[in-house]
Amino acid sequence: MPEDYKKEYMKPFVDTEDSWAKSWGEKIYFPKYWYPFYSFFPDNEGRLFVMTYEEGENPGEYIFDIFNSDGIFIARKSLKYSLGYARLPELHVKAKMNHLYCAQKKDSGYKELVVYKMKWE
Repeated sequence: MPEDYKKEYMKPFVDTEDSWAKSWGEKIYFPKYWYPFYSFFPDNEGRLFVMTYEEGENPGEYIFDIFNSDGIFIARKSLKYSLGYARLPELHVKAKMNHLYCAQKKDSGYKELVVYKMKWE
């Protein structure tokens, strides 16, 4: 698991005046070995998008492995990942009708919706 991910995950528990959150954060343990993927979601064509913990091409990005409806690996995409609301990591990515919709956190802290058009060959 990348150190940047751990640091970003722990921010809400460290940078707070909330004593409950701080004491909860002290109990979070990151084992030496972690699951090979963070989350996954399907699109309407049966493809499966799997977010790995592998760092992407740019800071804050992670690799998504994409599999067709038969489970065959067909592509990889590097996407920016942001922690969700309510202090828990949450995946804000959906795919439908050959579009990929991503809520991404900007450097300013605000979120923006980024839409990708997917072309399959």
